[in-house]
Amino acid sequence: MKILLLTILFNTLLLSQISKDKIQEYLNAHFSEYDKVEYQSVSNINIDDIEIDYSRTLVQKSDFVFLPVMLKSNNRELNSIIRLKIKLFKNVFVAKKDIPFNSSINEDDFNYQLEEVNRLRGTLVNKELSFNNYKTKFGIKKGEVLVLENLFEIPAVKSGDKLQLEVRKGAVQISYEGIARQNGKIGEIIDVLAANKEILKAKVISSQKVLVE
Repeated sequence: MKILLLTILFNTLLLSQISKDKIQEYLNAHFSEYDKVEYQSVSNINIDDIEIDYSRTLVQKSDFVFLPVMLKSNNRELNSIIRLKIKLFKNVFVAKKDIPFNSSINEDDFNYQLEEVNRLRGTLVNKELSFNNYKTKFGIKKGEVLVLENLFEIPAVKSGDKLQLEVRKGAVQISYEGIARQNGKIGEIIDVLAANKEILKAKVISSQKVLVE
């Protein structure tokens, strides 16, 4: 009798773990852009008695998702949903100290760590960002997650800078000097003044070179 009870208990726990694992796998796949997903069921449905219904779509509202499932009851399968509270995590840059407005930044000013981002507003900064090309648009507090909206890109070219103007026509390439008439970031089109006083449009290639359109 004890062996039978232990066998039933083990099978029940195993089924529960399988159901939880399936839900975790489903959420990991659905929120694949995040580095970690945690969930907690807040429905009065025993998750041991459900199967995920992959033919229907998961619905998210704030910190909750509504997972479509098939509920097994009296040898029948019924469409249902279970309500899950979720936490979404990403590796993000977190300020090590207060950084004042209009300050230059570098990667050493931040820790790169896993944080919950459910309610975080803004565009998260990725590891490819060239920190030296940016300054703070607003002050950043110690412990604050870095988002692009708190930064502005420093112009690669400033009005009045001497530049190399490059003209390309087929295999022919000509270079001559000019002066920037506008600030410009890499890839932007700005006005430049050629040596003959002609105003030209040119794309910023670097801090010293533009490509005449």
